[in-house]
Amino acid sequence: MFHAKLKLSIMKEVVDVTSILVPEAKFTADASGIHTKAVDPSRVAMVTIDLGKEAFEEYEASEVEMGIDLDKLKETIKLGSSDDIITVDLDSEANLLVIKIGNVTRKMALIDASSMIDPKVPELDLPARITLPISEIKKGVTAAKSISESISLKITEDGFELSSRSEGADQAKLHLPKDALVDMDVKEKAQSTYTLKQFSDMINAIKSPNITIRLGTDYPLDIIFDIAGGMGKGRYLLAPRVDTA
Repeated sequence: MFHAKLKLSIMKEVVDVTSILVPEAKFTADASGIHTKAVDPSRVAMVTIDLGKEAFEEYEASEVEMGIDLDKLKETIKLGSSDDIITVDLDSEANLLVIKIGNVTRKMALIDASSMIDPKVPELDLPARITLPISEIKKGVTAAKSISESISLKITEDGFELSSRSEGADQAKLHLPKDALVDMDVKEKAQSTYTLKQFSDMINAIKSPNITIRLGTDYPLDIIFDIAGGMGKGRYLLAPRVDTA
């Protein structure tokens, strides 16, 4: 069984963070809350979400898997405003989600969750970690968009650098000294290059004021952030860009 009431803004946050990678996802509900893991079609990016039961106004669940069409869910969310309370119930016999927003009820067919990939989250021992305001990194992403399709991240003991360079002379760089960071732990210098669009989509989907970045040289990027004001956790993994000559 599954029954939940929560702020529409929280559901929108979860859907936005997930749907930038996949059009549909398998959500697992249990006594602790809701969880999901999904990999994008190109298999270079992953998202994980754990939303604790404390994020809900009401929450009851036995362990259940629900395959959800995120595009349909986004359309349903548009029926309300961010301050509304949304009610979600599972009709397991009909294989439906019954969603209520105000005076509107929307029934949505579930997707067969058994056919969905259940990705394994890699264990990454990365040497550099920083926490920084997302507003700062968004400035760097915006500056880089007209320069190149790739973006380089570098963490040293002196701080953090985000840069992009064109084949010509154009370049953009964001440099944050260590005293501008919220936190840092650097065992060794790390630098990697990633596809700008994927990185930008991830950053723009996050609502948390601060994010944590874990980085290794030519390793997947690990981005960790709060959801629902700290009542949930989100995580993105992005494989490094490999340019072939």
